[in-house]
Amino acid sequence: MSDSLRYRFTVNPSLPKLSWVADVSQAEEMASIQHGPFLEVRDRFFIEGVWNGKFEKGDFAATDYVFGTGAVLRDRSVLFVSSASTTEYTLFNPVWPDNSRNNGFRSG
Repeated sequence: MSDSLRYRFTVNPSLPKLSWVADVSQAEEMASIQHGPFLEVRDRFFIEGVWNGKFEKGDFAATDYVFGTGAVLRDRSVLFVSSASTTEYTLFNPVWPDNSRNNGFRSG
């Protein structure tokens, strides 16, 4: 067993641009992210948005000024981040967090 989770990113062309659906498995130590085109993905974070910090650091979970949605890997957990805007949100289902009602909490 490793000390941290990993991401597995899969572009799903049937999803809208910048949308995403997450499936986190502690047993597999994997956060599987299906996403539409143009989502910004890195080893430790993903985001469709902007914040008041350096992009390379991916520290949007530590600011009050993030506009968009995404997640940051932290040790053995995933921290999902919602926008500071009241018009954007992250939907949560114990099975699939996602950032679009249009995704319908689906996988695949």
